[in-house]
Amino acid sequence: MDGTFTFPVATSEHIGFAKDNLAAKPLVYMEMEDRVLLASEETSLRTVVPDLNVPVEEPPPFSIGAWSVTGEKAVYKVPNRAVI
Repeated sequence: MDGTFTFPVATSEHIGFAKDNLAAKPLVYMEMEDRVLLASEETSLRTVVPDLNVPVEEPPPFSIGAWSVTGEKAVYKVPNRAVI
């Protein structure tokens, strides 16, 4: 893919995201024992989960991430020359 992008992806077994190398499009997420929430800004997440003990994370540029329904997590920084 070329250009600036951040997009979520989901199947019945996984939820995830992909970000371009500039990370111009925002994405933040919260992980809890029973769920993962994705949003474009922290304010949206705090509206749903106001507990400040739950951290909000921002993935690095040029990264992909996924969570499975069984709780497995994988977030990877993509090598600069890789093609998504």
